[in-house]
Amino acid sequence: MIDRRRAPRDAEEAAAFKGMGRAIATTRKERGMDRDELAARGEMTPAELEEIERGEFDEGWGGLRLAAKALDMPLSALFMEAEVQAPGPAGVEWRRAGGG
Repeated sequence: MIDRRRAPRDAEEAAAFKGMGRAIATTRKERGMDRDELAARGEMTPAELEEIERGEFDEGWGGLRLAAKALDMPLSALFMEAEVQAPGPAGVEWRRAGGG
């Protein structure tokens, strides 16, 4: 079993976590949803969603797929937005490496 709450392995992964959190929070706000609504639609608790949005929670594929579905967007679009929003030099490096 993977510990989804583990610390990022490096600065690039930390930027990816932050980018995903920002992507979810930004899209949620653009859709006019509050955190409770998105959490319920994404089958997670508001506390889990808050951790994800802060970039402190390493959500797995299943959870991200549910979040994307709740935001009415393809998972691929959520990942692309996360890449764009990944902060700092590590975010630049992540984008340079193609998000991987």
